[in-house]
Amino acid sequence: LGKAFSDINSSIEKDNKGRISIKNAKLEEIVEISKLLYKKANLITPLRNYYTLRSESSWNRFNSHFIFNKNIARWYEVSASENVKIYIYALERDNFYEIFELIYDPNLGAKDIKMILEMLSSMKKKSLRIYGHRVLFDMLKMEFQRDKEVVMCLEIRTTDFERIYLPVPDYF
Repeated sequence: LGKAFSDINSSIEKDNKGRISIKNAKLEEIVEISKLLYKKANLITPLRNYYTLRSESSWNRFNSHFIFNKNIARWYEVSASENVKIYIYALERDNFYEIFELIYDPNLGAKDIKMILEMLSSMKKKSLRIYGHRVLFDMLKMEFQRDKEVVMCLEIRTTDFERIYLPVPDYF
């Protein structure tokens, strides 16, 4: 499965009304929002539950792609208000902010999501590089480029689940 990426570089200065907050995300919320988003996009649903998300940080501490200066990629909630928020699996690097996955409520408008991303770029004073599925970028009306690397994934088919896959978020 190949992924795509999009870059956002915002130098927009926001006043106090345009502030966003960033905090560690509640994994339970990511599981629910992820199911809704992938269902609306008609994509294969990632195998996600509290324990698989929690184990990402444990596994990713052994992977140089998800670690930088002793920081490990993790899930964050980025919100402009109570009802306008996104979830990102991200890692801050010296020159940019790398977002390995973006999850959002499918009822949010593309304009709101792009606004939060621009505000995040402005707040961090860094470009954002966002990786995601091409269908999700289309839903957000964002330009993207095909990632030339390969993302490995394991497809699982059982009678107990719908068609799902377990992403292995590493580049080989």
